[in-house]
Amino acid sequence: ILANKTLQTMGNDQSANTKKAVEETKEGQKYFEQQQFDDALSHLDMALESDPDYIEAWDLKGKSLVLSDKYSDDDVISTWSHISEAGKHDEMLKCLDWALELDPNSHLMHSAKARALYDLGHYKPALDSITIALK
Repeated sequence: ILANKTLQTMGNDQSANTKKAVEETKEGQKYFEQQQFDDALSHLDMALESDPDYIEAWDLKGKSLVLSDKYSDDDVISTWSHISEAGKHDEMLKCLDWALELDPNSHLMHSAKARALYDLGHYKPALDSITIALK
């Protein structure tokens, strides 16, 4: 009985954490749309403290980092790698494609895309992406 109550409490904490992450991500989205990226990042960090597995927050954080121009490509790749680590390689590719639309010459973004494609077993497109990255 005690174990069931502990599991029930953990489940409630987890859903409360996810709810908090959703709320903070929505706030971050508002600031993102107003191009107030520092404020957006602050809310997204709070979302990820509540639920580190909340993919939507990682996605928006990466986009905010790209647009803020205060962070390096390494920061962005590190952020979006959480999406890939969660097994969401397709989501990671969408993020990278979005970033490459903004900066088609980013060698690091092409390299990261090559890795994501390779992880999905798409070897020819991965080779194409790494070839672009090496130019």
